[in-house]
Amino acid sequence: MKFNKLKTKSMLKQGLMLSALLASATQANAAVQNLCTGVVTKLMPDGVQVSMWGFGIDDASATCSTATVPGPEITVPVGDTALTINLRNTLPDSVSVTIPGLTTPSAVVPVRSANGRVRSFTHETVVGATGVYNFVVKPGTFLYQTGTHIAKQIQMGLYGATIQENSAAIPATATTAAVPATAYPGVSFDRSITMLYSEIDPTLHQAVADATYGTPAYSSTINFKPKYFLVNGEAYTLGVAATATTPLIPATAKIYGGLPGSNILFRFLNAGLESHVPMINGHHVSIVAEYGNQYPYVRSQYSVLLAAGQTRDAVMTSATVAGDFSVFDRRIRLSNSAQAGIGGMYSVIAIADVNPNAFTTQGTTGSGTAGVSNPSTGGGCTIQSAARFDPLMPLLLLLSLVYFIRRARVK
Repeated sequence: MKFNKLKTKSMLKQGLMLSALLASATQANAAVQNLCTGVVTKLMPDGVQVSMWGFGIDDASATCSTATVPGPEITVPVGDTALTINLRNTLPDSVSVTIPGLTTPSAVVPVRSANGRVRSFTHETVVGATGVYNFVVKPGTFLYQTGTHIAKQIQMGLYGATIQENSAAIPATATTAAVPATAYPGVSFDRSITMLYSEIDPTLHQAVADATYGTPAYSSTINFKPKYFLVNGEAYTLGVAATATTPLIPATAKIYGGLPGSNILFRFLNAGLESHVPMINGHHVSIVAEYGNQYPYVRSQYSVLLAAGQTRDAVMTSATVAGDFSVFDRRIRLSNSAQAGIGGMYSVIAIADVNPNAFTTQGTTGSGTAGVSNPSTGGGCTIQSAARFDPLMPLLLLLSLVYFIRRARVK
């Protein structure tokens, strides 16, 4: 028995090529985001300071100084199929991360209290530790939030938006027209606007800060009575002058909605305990998805019901001329405690042929080509893609090489 050298060399070359293909096929792109949790003091429109908890980009500080409410918007790159969140906890309670609408690569085991009641829907990250949370990603709009003692911790501010486009926009060239981004197959848009709704009951927040939550003083959220109503972490204010101690969103604050005739994708999310009904004044929208699940048929409405914890995506075509229109909660959550004037869940969308950076916005919106980093502050949210290694890879490589070596042998 002998080897044919030329044939052996050729077969080995083919084997190596197959091995390379196997390697690329068994690795999936994974987005990685490092977050931390920390205490946030938020100034309300009437000057009241509320203690909150928030997520932030992990800056390695002892108190997570980057924490905001809502947390940074996580934009997963197009084509990535997995998301890993590394969470460092600086709060006095154990925390966790869940993303309703996304699955996990392995079974989730809830954490129970001594009496058997579920305390957390997934494994917890204890005080001072760093936990790892993995998710299988698909295009859509999702709410990432704590999965631990959700009645208390979500209300305290542990929530944010996670988005992934179905396909990215392609700029125009000298010979080809621009191709807009798509949120789902067949759903294109020119600009996206994230609108994350939430409420604040300052009494609950004070009870948590004083460690009296769960006592007769404030036993649970059954006594929940919100006084402040936020869009992207801020309450609108009309008819009240800003001062050094109450830096308000003025009546001139607007969210840029793109050029006249643009297709606008509204990403609606509700992190509150109440239902809200965003109404687009003077316009109809086509509701295309909820919880990141595309509808088989669109629904044309002028208002969108958002149950607690729900996300919905809606598309509208703006007017062909420049102008403003409002989006407000039809349940009339349009006040800031006892402060006079329109406030709360009220936003103005501006359609204009101008630089969007010229607008002072309530929160921050994103474009069809680049997702929003942070709806609350506009801060950067760096997300990295990494190759995820398949543990079967060494065996597959070995078997492929053995197969081609055996075929290369000749009598």
